[in-house]
Amino acid sequence: MSSWSSNFGINYNLVVGKHLLSAFGNWTVSEDRNDYVNLSATGYPDKHMDEFIFGNKMETSMNGIGTENISRSIGLIGQLSYSYDNRYSLDANISGEASSRYANHELVPFWSVGARWNAHNEKWLQGYVSNLVLRGSYGITGEQNFSPADAIEYYSYSGSMKPYQSFPVLGALLQALNNTQLSWAQTHNTSIAIDFGFWKNRVNVSFNYYNNITKELLTSYDLAPSTGFSTMVMNAGELQNRGFDASLNIIAIQNLRKEFFWTINANANHNRNKILKLSEYLKKMNEAQMNSANAPLPQFREGESTTTLYVVRSLGVDPVTGKEVYLKRDGSKTFVWDANDKVPVGDTNPIISGTVSTSINWKDLSCSLGFTYKYGGIVYNQTLVDKIENQNVAYNLDYRAGQGRWESPGNVTSYVRFSPTGTNTPASTRFIMDDDEIRFATINVGYRMRSDKFKFLNSAAIDVLALNFTTNDIARISRIRMERGLSYPFARSYTLSLSVIFK
Repeated sequence: MSSWSSNFGINYNLVVGKHLLSAFGNWTVSEDRNDYVNLSATGYPDKHMDEFIFGNKMETSMNGIGTENISRSIGLIGQLSYSYDNRYSLDANISGEASSRYANHELVPFWSVGARWNAHNEKWLQGYVSNLVLRGSYGITGEQNFSPADAIEYYSYSGSMKPYQSFPVLGALLQALNNTQLSWAQTHNTSIAIDFGFWKNRVNVSFNYYNNITKELLTSYDLAPSTGFSTMVMNAGELQNRGFDASLNIIAIQNLRKEFFWTINANANHNRNKILKLSEYLKKMNEAQMNSANAPLPQFREGESTTTLYVVRSLGVDPVTGKEVYLKRDGSKTFVWDANDKVPVGDTNPIISGTVSTSINWKDLSCSLGFTYKYGGIVYNQTLVDKIENQNVAYNLDYRAGQGRWESPGNVTSYVRFSPTGTNTPASTRFIMDDDEIRFATINVGYRMRSDKFKFLNSAAIDVLALNFTTNDIARISRIRMERGLSYPFARSYTLSLSVIFK
């Protein structure tokens, strides 16, 4: 195996008064070669004669095992930046890469532009805010998250190195079809953000809005059996991701004399995606998953989110018969579950989610708490279905399986009549729940002992001795009961650590 690369870069800065102009360029060329052969032989006359040439017989089963490949790539990067008086700045970037690993060897360019205004450096704002920045950017990025084998036609001699006795010609097996149309998936990124701070940056707030559209999404496409291959990777589909990220950082108490500090940090994020275009492969997959009566499987439709849940609407358990009543697409009622009545009922992705943490430090004692939250999503509680209505009495039975069940006409219950072997309940909105949660995620307590305060450490030549305790999954407040069993127990852990720094 051998490889080499050549890298050439140039950087130029020009300062004229309050103006700063910077330019950067980089050019990279590389090559990777790999030759691998696996040979095996037996019948060595002596343990000291271990070179391959001393073997008496080569194992025929190992003939032809090896690989050979070579790849080359070239990349270009250019950047131009301008700044005036540390208040206004503009940036422009362009890059491109070409590789022999893919069928298309053309240099594909990607670019971005951005602008920034450090408003806190304006004279008319000084004294009012300690930090105020407005920034925005737009650009196109690319990714090739597929194997080179998905793009280039290649052959393998594996298992075909034994020629026929009547025809001394070796055979090669086709491993992949030529896919010259496979190209980069491109994302058009738009971002607008604001950062501001008050009281000498003891309070800092950041808000970022983004709108990203990915074109030429990579998906697998079903092929006809006559081709000899089941699927082929292709560019098809468009997806939009739009949302915001926000953060708040507060230094609530900062007492240097008493060595006491209290900080609070919180962040929130919101993201909604929309399918703008679907490939034929995904449309076929939707048809297959639409007919499933099990827990709702992912489905993708143009104009909807990738995390939209599609199920049959339920009106509950009929008090007269004890059967579940379903709502058809036309609004009529029925006792028969039909996959064609599935409709979008909500999104499993929360409207907003994030974390909240706080930390207190007093001299050598520290304590930090971490919380997570989410609001606005839904979830299909498959675990509850399996424990109550789908459970077989021959196995470990949840005590709730015999409670709250329909028994006789007139009973108003949430669960259908009891069956010793389970009812195999099809998916409906009856078991869809609001997935809102606040979780006490972590707690960390630490104490540091220093040799200038604890004299006994000097006798052991210890400078600092630190104790730290951490635990997680402490408590939660949720609209859904945590359903766990023997196969999925609580993962709460306790960690006590000791670290020593010697003089």
